[in-house]
Amino acid sequence: MMEQISKLKDRPVLTSFFGWLLFPGMYLLVGVFTALGVSVETSFIVASPAGFLGFCCWVAAFIISSRQLIKGKNVAVSIVGLISSLIPLAFLGFAFWVAVNGGV
Repeated sequence: MMEQISKLKDRPVLTSFFGWLLFPGMYLLVGVFTALGVSVETSFIVASPAGFLGFCCWVAAFIISSRQLIKGKNVAVSIVGLISSLIPLAFLGFAFWVAVNGGV
């Protein structure tokens, strides 16, 4: 298990891909649980670790790709990893900014 995690530190695109799977998967799990009759609050509590892990994967991919880009390693892969992790982080930042400023 630890060997697989250590492989992710050299692959920002794969790390970002896991974020793209886990974060929307949280909302899918909430929908499935509520369709099965579980309350929304309980289903969100159960599914929220998937969203948190997805967010952490995006942040990790952003950091990994930034470090690789600065060091000059795998420039093309680093740019793709940077873009694939920057887009969801920018969207979440914008959603937070809208929520803080009273909505649209």
